[in-house]
Amino acid sequence: MKSRFKTIVLCLLLSQLFGLSCGKPVFSTSTVSFDVDGKSQRSTFVTAGIGNSENVFTGIGDLYSFHIAAFIGAPKFIEIILFSDKACEPGEYIYADSYLNSFKEMGVTYSSDMSHSFYDLDETYLQSRVTLESIDYRIGGRAKGTFSVRMVNEDTNDVIEITNGKFDVLIEKP
Repeated sequence: MKSRFKTIVLCLLLSQLFGLSCGKPVFSTSTVSFDVDGKSQRSTFVTAGIGNSENVFTGIGDLYSFHIAAFIGAPKFIEIILFSDKACEPGEYIYADSYLNSFKEMGVTYSSDMSHSFYDLDETYLQSRVTLESIDYRIGGRAKGTFSVRMVNEDTNDVIEITNGKFDVLIEKP
């Protein structure tokens, strides 16, 4: 099941990659930077968007989301998704399965080679955080924040630390 989800995520990310490059400059004014096990990573090939959908968990109201996908060179990417039962507001978002904060939750996926080495949040590490410092919901608005997470590859049990994460992104689509 997780493998199928990863394939779907990869296809979505690649479709955004090719869709964004048609008729637009490849680089935007958005940036995402972070360290993976102490090695600096930085991307200016970033897409960010907002959305909402029916709350499939309760059937009442909507879930709102803020999504960032950043590509680092050809083989690497990081994806950050924030969820809330209201429009995503500044504040701290934590791992959904921790159940410590039911209104501001996050998901993060990282791959060092776009198809084989997927890392997801370490379910046992409750200190993983994304802090949304500011957001302007208008198309062309900006969102800024920080993140620090522990990730695990379920196939190899390899664990990585992503620290000193920062994003300053242009909201391009609803």
